[in-house]
Amino acid sequence: MLWLGVTPMPSLMIVSHSPPPLRCLLHRLASQFRTEDIAVASRLRLLWHQQLNNFDFSDVLDFLTELVEHSIVTEESLDLSETLEPFFSASSNARQLIEEFIASKPIFRSNYSVSWASGDSKDDPHTSSRPYPNKRRLCALINVMHVPGFNPRMGSSKDVETIKELFGKKLGYKIMELHDPGLREYDKFVQDLQTTIKNDGCDLFLFIMMSHGKGKKCLLSDGNKLYYIQDIVMRFLNGCLQDKPKLFLLQFCRGEAILKAPQPRNLAYDGPDDDKTSIDTEDIYVLHSTFPGFRSIRDPQSGTWFIQEFCKVLQKSDHSTEFMTLKRTVIHNLTSRREPYYDEQGKEMDVRQTPTGCMDTLHRPLLLKPQD
Repeated sequence: MLWLGVTPMPSLMIVSHSPPPLRCLLHRLASQFRTEDIAVASRLRLLWHQQLNNFDFSDVLDFLTELVEHSIVTEESLDLSETLEPFFSASSNARQLIEEFIASKPIFRSNYSVSWASGDSKDDPHTSSRPYPNKRRLCALINVMHVPGFNPRMGSSKDVETIKELFGKKLGYKIMELHDPGLREYDKFVQDLQTTIKNDGCDLFLFIMMSHGKGKKCLLSDGNKLYYIQDIVMRFLNGCLQDKPKLFLLQFCRGEAILKAPQPRNLAYDGPDDDKTSIDTEDIYVLHSTFPGFRSIRDPQSGTWFIQEFCKVLQKSDHSTEFMTLKRTVIHNLTSRREPYYDEQGKEMDVRQTPTGCMDTLHRPLLLKPQD
């Protein structure tokens, strides 16, 4: 048998470097609105229900991010202000934020060069063409195999083995791992991570979370839930990793739907069923194992598609391959992959999986392999 495997975001007080990337603009816009503002804007509601396939967005930031993911809003089309026009009537600051963004005419690089650009300063930590330093590399690895009310996540130990072999032995990351934590153990682990970062320093932080989940939350072994933004990402935006790249790989289901391919093996699924805050919102990237609303596939023998593919692509890459290139390769490979699956009613279908990135505020090339 194959197994396929929110609370509102607080408004943000953001301090970013000029010109602000599109993702930072989305954070700024989201802080101007309530979640209900999506529902009252008729044109946005039309986009929500028709172009975004009825996915359940729980906050404005999530909605705006999906507009970018679906290329409904891009850097090139933003100056038309057409898609975001309904926001203008809801906030007097929204138009000003967008107009300031347009006036700055930022330059976005889809393929970064790892060589020095003319005029770059080695002392400027925000130089966009120079890769992030990555000498001190820390990987936090959490694997939740047992969750009350769910089948054990068989195959996840294979993911742990692959991650430790690649990142620990081959790439020289310091690995701190936690298995089957409850909420108390998770909180203690986060504190230990922050202490290690403070005492030992960290140039590149990689956080890998593997569990059952649904939507914006994943589950712990005591049944408690973690919301990926508030309880995972934001725990490391308190300044302890200021100006350091923070990469989050999240392996859990985001809904009940199965992404059918355009037939049997034993796969599993990882799922079930207004104070302003000043935080470090830069140098982040969150890569989800699957698209919102869909399950994330796991093979009980070989591990999850997402973790195994990510490690395979990284291992085959050279040391100058930038993270965004790796990400695109992983997405392409998994989107192209097809596997047979029998659902709970015994109906046969081909399935596939599409990883999805979000919260992208990286402004320099990110290299995961050591450059020593």
